[in-house]
Amino acid sequence: MSNRQSTKQTATAARPTLAEQTTEKPEQAEATDSEHTVAKGESLDDIAEKTGVPAAQLQRLNAIKRPDLIWSGMNLRLK
Repeated sequence: MSNRQSTKQTATAARPTLAEQTTEKPEQAEATDSEHTVAKGESLDDIAEKTGVPAAQLQRLNAIKRPDLIWSGMNLRLK
């Protein structure tokens, strides 16, 4: 029998903590022109105005049932 340790990593090992997710600055968190990272205080209507994507389309693309329940650090698809 071998005393080798497992090198298996779990998917949650690289997951950022809630503090890391919410302390990112929006300009650093912006991934691409096909995604938007919600900044603190932003509403779906604010994001729609900034990106030119209608709020209803943002809701559909991201399966958002209640537009008042988005949070900072959340990544939204734009396309």
